[in-house]
Amino acid sequence: MNIAAIASTDFCDFIKTKNKHRFTSVKPAGQRKRGDWGGLVLLGYATVNWPGDTGHIEGIVPNPNTLYGGGNNPNDLDNSGTLQFVRIEFAGIALSPNNEINGLTFGGVGSGTTIDHIQVSYSNDDSYEFFGGTVNCKYLIAYDGIDDDFDTDNGYVGKVQFAVGMRDPNVADVSGSKTFESDNDPTGSANTPITAPTFQNVTGLGGASVTTNSLFKESLHHRRNTKAKVYNSIMMGFPLGILIDGSSTIANCANNSEVKNSYVQQSSGNYISFTPASDPNEAAANANLTSNGNVYSTQYSGVLDNPDFPVSDINDLEPASGNPLPSADNSLYVGGFWTSVSYIGAFNPNGDTWAGDWTNFDPVNTIYPNGKIDYSPTVTTNTVGNTVCPNTGAIDINVSGGVAPYSYVWSNGATTQDLSGITNGSYTVTVFDEGGLCSVTSKKIKVGKTVPILLSCSATSTSITVTWSGNIAGFVSGYQLRYKKNSVSNYGPWIGVGNGFSYTVTGLLPNTQYNFQLRGICASGNTGRSATLTCSTTLRLAGESSESTPMNIFPNPSQGEFTINLNGFANESTVSVSVTDVLGKEVYSQAGVSADAAINMNLNNLTTGVYNVTVSDGSNRVSQKISITK
Repeated sequence: MNIAAIASTDFCDFIKTKNKHRFTSVKPAGQRKRGDWGGLVLLGYATVNWPGDTGHIEGIVPNPNTLYGGGNNPNDLDNSGTLQFVRIEFAGIALSPNNEINGLTFGGVGSGTTIDHIQVSYSNDDSYEFFGGTVNCKYLIAYDGIDDDFDTDNGYVGKVQFAVGMRDPNVADVSGSKTFESDNDPTGSANTPITAPTFQNVTGLGGASVTTNSLFKESLHHRRNTKAKVYNSIMMGFPLGILIDGSSTIANCANNSEVKNSYVQQSSGNYISFTPASDPNEAAANANLTSNGNVYSTQYSGVLDNPDFPVSDINDLEPASGNPLPSADNSLYVGGFWTSVSYIGAFNPNGDTWAGDWTNFDPVNTIYPNGKIDYSPTVTTNTVGNTVCPNTGAIDINVSGGVAPYSYVWSNGATTQDLSGITNGSYTVTVFDEGGLCSVTSKKIKVGKTVPILLSCSATSTSITVTWSGNIAGFVSGYQLRYKKNSVSNYGPWIGVGNGFSYTVTGLLPNTQYNFQLRGICASGNTGRSATLTCSTTLRLAGESSESTPMNIFPNPSQGEFTINLNGFANESTVSVSVTDVLGKEVYSQAGVSADAAINMNLNNLTTGVYNVTVSDGSNRVSQKISITK
């Protein structure tokens, strides 16, 4: 895909959105005009009929980025992206004669591209021009352009349905202005593919029943060997209805009518003209155009509610009550793209118009935010509590900045401002503002249960007290704790510890590391467990009771001979014994000592002092201080 937006001033970024966005002039209200910036150009790799199947898009100095068409490997299914609900205003710069940038220009754009709900207003050249390609479009508006509304060239064979062309009857281009203009290529060659788009349900309006502007030409001008087709459409308000221009184009029309089941209006005279006159195929072409369900009439009033320029209400372009329009010929809606309807023209006579609040028919005077394009609103939310148990509360958001009114799109598909009954999870709300149109802000909001947070611990030689966070206790009916020695793999069972925020575990081994985990008890079951908190018991001090302790040394103090009673500490048949001085230097060690009975120690060689005796069974260890006196 290649997207080029050529501007003399800043413009809105290309954004796919369900809301509305614009490419426009940055001049203040009342000062905007055609040609304030260049225009939007989409390029792709679909087939075109230039030699070599490649061309440079007009209006821009040729360079590698201006190429379009597939060359030796065209792809008619090519995808140049998505453009929806977008307005393009005050574009169009003519760099030289016949070398213009239009409002929206397509070059070799493939049918994989999505184009719908587009309004081009006040273009300084064509509103839409298609150079080759296969792209299909729906819901297009060409408003108050200076040249043609819909121009097709160089092998364009796509489809367009539901489109409006509305013109100011006092504004036209020196080249002559029309609703439709179509060429096969600039020379009218037979290069293939022959330009052959199909337009259906188009309402093309000159803007008044009679215009004195000599530059207003015809509703439809087909020339240079085109085979373009217009069906189920309305063409009104031009001095001439249809001009079939050139012998090859007349022959194409004679073989297959280029206009079917459409209403063609003009104030007087012949509705169809051929150039050159008296062409051998003129009679057959004229017979095709005057039949095939077409209605030619001088009636202007009473066809649409109000077809005069300017548009004050889009409903004015709907068919009037009692109108003379034919019904749609549904046999012409062949293929998957078309929407079969009962009416001709762009709009349903019973309302339900597709040109809703995303359109703007007075962009000259609309007050847009001043400055550059970033007018993003600010989004703030209420505090959605992190609770141990699931939260089913509400997210309330407030928006400031940008220009109200705002619209909202949530990651769960909701389009409301606020959400209620929210379950746990992460949500994103994207807020679009009305006035800035390019103003988009997204905010991520995390809702839901967290896990209890173990904060700290305090220990004695045989107990550890753990504490946890109390600010996430909402919806919790109680907590459970489990623990294990750091040196073993499996935790013990979960212990109910009430609904407070601390608990003391007793009967532990001195000088041993333990791991703790916590979880809350919710109505729906237990929550996820906390992260691990690691704590250690302290050494048993001299003189502490030996009851229920894993090791007892006596006599203590001693003169160097003492007995170690393990009290069932060891998990193995043998243990290792280590003695260190107050500086941590090991002064004695012995492995493979039997753990079945009391261990008798003879350390008469040690000098007076305090020593630390440590016994280990390989998995656990226990220490106690001993005082040696001489």
